[in-house]
Amino acid sequence: LDFNAINFNEDAAKQKYHQHHYGSYKQSVLAPGGFHEDLQSSDYELDKLAATRNRCTCKYWCSSISYYLPILHPFGPFRCIWDLLVMLMLIYTCVEVPVTLAFNVDLELNHFSGVISFCIDLCLLTDILITFRTAYFDKWDRLRLIIDECEIAKKYLSGWFFIDLVTSLPFEFMLPESNLMKFVKVLRIFRFARIVKILAQFVIRELLVLLKFFKIVAMMILVAHLAACGWFFVGYATLNSKTGSWISQNMLPDPADIDVDTFDAKLYVDNLPTFTKYSFSWYWAVVTLFTTGYGDIVATAGNKAEQWLVSVCILIGTCCFAYFVGTLTSLITEGDRIKSVEIQKLEEAQAFCDHKKLPRELSRAVL
Repeated sequence: LDFNAINFNEDAAKQKYHQHHYGSYKQSVLAPGGFHEDLQSSDYELDKLAATRNRCTCKYWCSSISYYLPILHPFGPFRCIWDLLVMLMLIYTCVEVPVTLAFNVDLELNHFSGVISFCIDLCLLTDILITFRTAYFDKWDRLRLIIDECEIAKKYLSGWFFIDLVTSLPFEFMLPESNLMKFVKVLRIFRFARIVKILAQFVIRELLVLLKFFKIVAMMILVAHLAACGWFFVGYATLNSKTGSWISQNMLPDPADIDVDTFDAKLYVDNLPTFTKYSFSWYWAVVTLFTTGYGDIVATAGNKAEQWLVSVCILIGTCCFAYFVGTLTSLITEGDRIKSVEIQKLEEAQAFCDHKKLPRELSRAVL
């Protein structure tokens, strides 16, 4: 073997590598001051430059993210606790967003409610990052756990990513004057339903019926809450119209006690406590959706918006009430069926012990 030829080929390959990546080899061994360094020092500088260039590549950052944010198991303890926290934050959001829209409540960072809303938005944005780092089981092979980063990202981007991103951005602080963008956060209701479905996989069999019952009650309260907010929103929007609204009949003072020419109805309603306004709306929603209504708070004659809203709410309430009753009946039957199966198994075990004439101590151990 010609070792001189091998060394020459290595030097030529090295020179070609440096020319390809860093330009002229002669320029690469020149220090910033312009003087010539020895080859060992120049190689050290070239290695530093290569390391710097590698830090700017996508592969470097992906490996760094993989190191600091490992892939999480979908049924791991961290993911379970995090999903529970996200569910609690979404419950708060489902209550808070319709109230801020209907009752014209401004969220500011110098107020406690504004700080909570902003922190929830940040946590939901963090949840997007955590979802990108959470493995999932294959749809067709439930025993195969997908931990590939590209496959996880592809699945999330083609699924819930857009809804999660849009509903997590703090539009009320980015665009405080735009009420239209606040309506987007109502889509968090679908995100809440997905989280409940995921948490149902962690619950043991004995608590699954209780979780389903909680889900039904939460849906009833949520439907009534949305109806209450919508009822006040329509009444407030048509308050100064010729026909008036239900607010004019139930929340404004007696016309004999005020100066009609200078009285501002909307300013008076704005100064009322939010809880007082919500109590009127909540009462109407419950008696309209889940009963036949008492007739004390009704749509104003000639107010088409209120009449249409009442009609839609009655139709939705009829369907929801029938669904709730049917689901609760099914849950009660399911609970009785589980208990009846347990009793049947115990009776079969007792019959086996009696047939085999087992001793009392052994029968007690079997049962």
